[in-house]
Amino acid sequence: MKRGIIFGGGEITADNFVMDKIKPDDIVICADSGYAHAQRMNIKPFAVVGDFDSWNGDEPSDCVVEKASPHKDETDTALAVRLGQKYGCNEFLLFGMTGGRLDHTLANMQLLRSLAQSGIKAALLDEREEIHMLCGETELVVKNRKGYSFSIFSMDEQCSGVTVENAQYPLENAVLRGDFPLGVSNEFLNGDIRVSVKKGCLAVLLCKL
Repeated sequence: MKRGIIFGGGEITADNFVMDKIKPDDIVICADSGYAHAQRMNIKPFAVVGDFDSWNGDEPSDCVVEKASPHKDETDTALAVRLGQKYGCNEFLLFGMTGGRLDHTLANMQLLRSLAQSGIKAALLDEREEIHMLCGETELVVKNRKGYSFSIFSMDEQCSGVTVENAQYPLENAVLRGDFPLGVSNEFLNGDIRVSVKKGCLAVLLCKL
């Protein structure tokens, strides 16, 4: 199993948090100005992808560069993920995907949903927040993280068969609607939590308190 690391141009609040997550055999791909994050952390990417509308430096010369037209349908981050898939990645960690522009954050969450619907494991990560997407009959075990809360949101009109175990506010075979935030601001107990869904797409967010 190959894992892709994608750097976007959003906020990264702690470089050490990111560097601790990267393994030597990961494939690192930067989406446009995400290259600035890699440079700052002295990480040599495999590739830089995008229309380069937000990168103001010199064109990278020590990695693969794939330029895209600014008149395109997919975001630079989506192009970076597609390139990772082309080289065999079937799991992704995406950094620099939140903070800053809300429209980019929402676009990245839609990309996460698309990957989940295709059965590809992926997450948007930062020291302050972490976002997963569960689509169809699937589950996620989240390690107990001190100083964090977690929330779940239906990304469809409704999600059914939603179960949350070992949390302050558990659920069993519940229905979550897309127009009512029943799953916001839950709390860890002493151990890990388990979130599962039977039908629909469910976003799972961890947020630093």
